[in-house]
Amino acid sequence: MTSASRWAVTTAAGLITMLAACGSDDLSDLPSPQLREPVPSVVSPAVSLSPKDAAAAEEILAALDAYFEGLIELSKEGVPGGTNETIARLEELPLSGPAFFQLRDEILTANFRQGRATAGTLTWSAEVVEIDWEFSYEQGADDVFPHATLQVRIDETSWTAIDKSTGEVVDGPGSKHLSRITAMWKEPTKEIPIKPGWYIITREDSSEPC
Repeated sequence: MTSASRWAVTTAAGLITMLAACGSDDLSDLPSPQLREPVPSVVSPAVSLSPKDAAAAEEILAALDAYFEGLIELSKEGVPGGTNETIARLEELPLSGPAFFQLRDEILTANFRQGRATAGTLTWSAEVVEIDWEFSYEQGADDVFPHATLQVRIDETSWTAIDKSTGEVVDGPGSKHLSRITAMWKEPTKEIPIKPGWYIITREDSSEPC
């Protein structure tokens, strides 16, 4: 396995700005903020990237923005994760593996069962801190693919869970904290005819302030 290429890249979407300080509470429920138009990602001028790495960074951050925008859209509607309509929408997102099930089951379905939707504004900013073009898991060393790690700053201080029937706030707002998100490059197969590209695969929120 070759050594990983490392860089710092930041991205913003609509009202999203780099956070100067964060709180310390864990993310438990993921309500949905207002939907925003994404702003193009910007490569830090202090970091010199090869054309290949710079192009990959833009695509990775675009996948991250699409993930959050999908989460915002669906959780704001308060839909259950298991319906055909919701699954069809989730399959349009650059989302796979544990991150797919986390959004479908732990966020959407969990909120739906509690009669919740979400409201407010969620903001985030991100850095691609590592990319390994020849990554493989220990249990599948023959399966090699590009893999990226992102550090994401999430601000949910204006983001709340609401009672879907009354619109009253039942939880939140939350805090500012860090999340570790990973992405992988995926190619279509006969069994899974997806579009080739970067897909968000894991998300681990922490209490660490950013």
